[in-house]
Amino acid sequence: MYPDMRALPSPAGTDRALPDETIRAAARGDREARAAVLAAYGPSVWALCRRLAENPEDAYQDVWARIFGALATFDPGGPASLKTWLVTIAHRRLIDLHRRRTARGEVIALPDLASDAPSPEDALLRARRQRALEAALRELPDPHRRIVLLHHIAGHPVEEIARIEGIAPGTVKSRLHRARARLAELLAEER
Repeated sequence: MYPDMRALPSPAGTDRALPDETIRAAARGDREARAAVLAAYGPSVWALCRRLAENPEDAYQDVWARIFGALATFDPGGPASLKTWLVTIAHRRLIDLHRRRTARGEVIALPDLASDAPSPEDALLRARRQRALEAALRELPDPHRRIVLLHHIAGHPVEEIARIEGIAPGTVKSRLHRARARLAELLAEER
């Protein structure tokens, strides 16, 4: 049986290369090695499933079953990296799943993109707000700006930011609070 794949990896995770022995062990069915492959490459596969599948959780499970079934054919010394190989299999499997759904007549109607497009006025307002936010972020002290970007843009949790910055989680929380308050003041002045 495969490692527990119900716990989906964080999209904010990073892919990292694995030793060839770990790849070979995963191909033989070693649970720990397969868990390492999931941890290392799960975020890339999950990102594809989120973008390309109607039901990303089911697609994610299906793709990993396919990958682990074919892992013995991967050549660690070959021209492709494991990440490239995995993403290629995932992409092809997602295309197959889509084709199967459309062949069965389960085509999902795409929304009319023209009606969802913002009006020119809305686009201008959004651009102004974006510039105001960027200017306000530049006004923040560096430690506060880094924490805001790590938390709100990169999606890191407080504990991970504390580790990255080398400070206590409470300090991260207080800096985040002060940064948000200052951003609110700066954006209020902009109006």
